[in-house]
Amino acid sequence: MTLPELKSPAAYSPMMQHYLEVKKLHPDCLLMYRMGDFYELFFADATVAAKELEITLTARESAGERVPMAGVPHHAVEGYLGRLIEKGYRIAICEQVEDPRQAKGLVKREITRLVTPGTLLEAHYLSEKQNNFLAALYRGAKGFGLAYCDISTGEFMATEIGNPALVASELQRLAASEILVPVPPALWQEVAWGRGQICLTPERLDPAWAEAMVGCHALTPRPEQLFKAEQAKRAILEHFKILTLEPFGLAEKPMATAACGALLAYIAETQCQRLPPFQAIVTYQLADFMWLDADTRRNLELLQTARAAQTSGSLLAVLDITLTPMGGRRLRSWLLHPLLNTAAIQARQAAVTELLAATSQRQRIVRALSQVRDLERIATRITTGTVYPRELIALRDSLEALPELSAALARFTSTLLAPLQSLPEQSGELATLIRRTLVDNPPATITEGGLIRPGITTEIDRL
Repeated sequence: MTLPELKSPAAYSPMMQHYLEVKKLHPDCLLMYRMGDFYELFFADATVAAKELEITLTARESAGERVPMAGVPHHAVEGYLGRLIEKGYRIAICEQVEDPRQAKGLVKREITRLVTPGTLLEAHYLSEKQNNFLAALYRGAKGFGLAYCDISTGEFMATEIGNPALVASELQRLAASEILVPVPPALWQEVAWGRGQICLTPERLDPAWAEAMVGCHALTPRPEQLFKAEQAKRAILEHFKILTLEPFGLAEKPMATAACGALLAYIAETQCQRLPPFQAIVTYQLADFMWLDADTRRNLELLQTARAAQTSGSLLAVLDITLTPMGGRRLRSWLLHPLLNTAAIQARQAAVTELLAATSQRQRIVRALSQVRDLERIATRITTGTVYPRELIALRDSLEALPELSAALARFTSTLLAPLQSLPEQSGELATLIRRTLVDNPPATITEGGLIRPGITTEIDRL
């Protein structure tokens, strides 16, 4: 998305000068620039967007020339974003951050988010029962450090792998939407830009990467210095507000630490410092699970049928009667990571045995879970300021179902079920607050109004 040969910036209007300044900072993105009720794209970005979105390409007079221009309505932008992401583009959202009616001169605008395949938060872009992983891979002297997370759910995992073939297998199992890889300064400067992202193959990094990244195409290059162990360590300690990496098992894993730090830096950049609610980094070893290569997973039809590549008819389709999105994602992960640890296997068996023997309590659990929505993703959207009013109502309904769930689990003693008997005291208070404050049938978006009940405060009523 490089810009064509342009005149001196001073020749353009103040608004277009600002557009060019922002575009220069994000050359790998399509820049959507908010102007009133539309997000506008200019120059080469407009040409690409018009073609890919099948929208009208117009022009705007600026500096004595006709600058290509295309736009989409602000209220429908999410649909257009999804289509661009599916085609492999990255998008920078430049939003108006002050009221145009109160602005003196040019309305203040800032980049509020970079939208990439691995950083999606919106529910309608995501599969309800499947994670959307963003991964980072670092190659060290003794192997590879791999970190991955789902920013929509708050999961964050890391490991170190010595064998490149095992790295490839794990990446294929994760099916990450985006994989961050370090590139040296020389390559960072000269590598070609195209389709909204750097055109990069494992061979361009180093032939040794090729075996570790068989079948991986969603590569996102990042400056090599972001993977430096000390810089990565500081990023982790500052984000989680801890003094040492030992609680996460990273103290003796410099390669995994490097990957984790690069992942955090990228998320901070794309989310403009509004980080999702990661609680911890969970380290693991491939030796904890049965290794299943891509051919084995396909032949066993774990997730899809071998011939038609359809979910219907697979083992997952047969087993998945989960009632919540969180349960569906967990079941999928368990199928892809069969346990080898005897104690962990027996813990699951003990929980299943208890549930099978307690029919009435199990039915109570089913009724309670049927009211629970996607708490993980709702919590993330609240933290990042992207939540919708109806998701807050879903949060209320979910929290109100938890006491019944806790009571139904009261007599269970297995190690996997007993911890679920106690709930945070604040959950009931939060549900009550939402019910008291918000209307039962809120609008689709916050900007429509009519969200807060009358009488909550006189000031809100006046506004």
